[in-house]
Amino acid sequence: MGHDQLLALGLSRAWIRHAVNSGRLHPRWPRAYAVGRAELSREGEWTAALLTCGPGAVLSHLSAAVLWRICPLEAGEIEVTVAAARRQHDGEVLIP
Repeated sequence: MGHDQLLALGLSRAWIRHAVNSGRLHPRWPRAYAVGRAELSREGEWTAALLTCGPGAVLSHLSAAVLWRICPLEAGEIEVTVAAARRQHDGEVLIP
């Protein structure tokens, strides 16, 4: 779940900090959390990476090929592409 999603639900930053400290939310990426338990599936990691990168972010390259079952390999790094308006320059974001 993304930080902005939690705020949109009406939860405060203080509640989010408390939930992290009490083990209800587990930070996975900046501004993205696992709920209830720290482990995420591959799809959950992809979602957390996209939430971190913001609106308009999409899986790209090998990550997208694995998602769409074009490529049977397991992707190592998560490859995300974001729109130019979200970054200072166009490009691909690699999340280890």
